[in-house]
Amino acid sequence: MIITTRRCMAALAVAVVVGIYAAGAYRIEMVRQTPRSALICTATHCAPQDATFAGLSLK
Repeated sequence: MIITTRRCMAALAVAVVVGIYAAGAYRIEMVRQTPRSALICTATHCAPQDATFAGLSLK
């Protein structure tokens, strides 16, 4: 009974890890397919779009 429970818990843990990975991969793919114009941020708290550290100065 204990071995069966451990195997079931191990299978459940693997399924959870695979599910989290799949959700992250899905989210990244959706962001990648989003048009560039929709990603532009007009708020002052947004990071620059050219991925430089110059815009992230500490004040």
